[in-house]
Amino acid sequence: LGDHQASISSLAWSNDSTYLASGALDSTVKTWDLHGRCLQTLHGHSDSIKRVDFFYHPARVASLSYDATYRIWDVASGQLLHVHDCGVSHTGAEVALSPDLRILACTKGDSTTGNWPIQLWDVIDDVSLPTLGGDSAARIRSFTFSGDATKLAVIVNNNTVKIYHTESGECIQTVDAGYETSDGRYRPITFSNDATRLASAWDDGTIRVWDINS
Repeated sequence: LGDHQASISSLAWSNDSTYLASGALDSTVKTWDLHGRCLQTLHGHSDSIKRVDFFYHPARVASLSYDATYRIWDVASGQLLHVHDCGVSHTGAEVALSPDLRILACTKGDSTTGNWPIQLWDVIDDVSLPTLGGDSAARIRSFTFSGDATKLAVIVNNNTVKIYHTESGECIQTVDAGYETSDGRYRPITFSNDATRLASAWDDGTIRVWDINS
């Protein structure tokens, strides 16, 4: 499949594995069938594509670009359905999708106040959800959804893990990792499938496993 004009940065299969979506540094998204035919070329982004996602029921493809927008397109017609502004365009922005591909979380960096809140957005119904940590100047390192998308775990300021309820926006748990570092690198974090445990990795070579209930 050789129709892009620059390097391909992201790929995603449809749920039934009959279609493939690709995003590239040429700022376009393309959809393909299993015969190698390019079905749609989606134009609209003004910068390179960072990731693509396939939605089902109904069939849609979404694209995140370094132009700081997340766009959702109709697979059949190629029509642009929604555009979500992810805020300041910067390479350090963090973005996560819930496992059901319904909720998008992205940092909304503010260079004026120094705050880095996380905006939640229902990408299916195009509805803004609560903003998390908007009153804090904490620097976000990474975040992840629980399997049922009811919780979002966030590593802030390199040494603290906060767990938010996605529906209310309330911070329901805060734990101190007891580890200090000055760099700004990504910190891996993940929920167990049953959302009772949380694992986070740190620069001292350790993985900390947390019991969410306690």
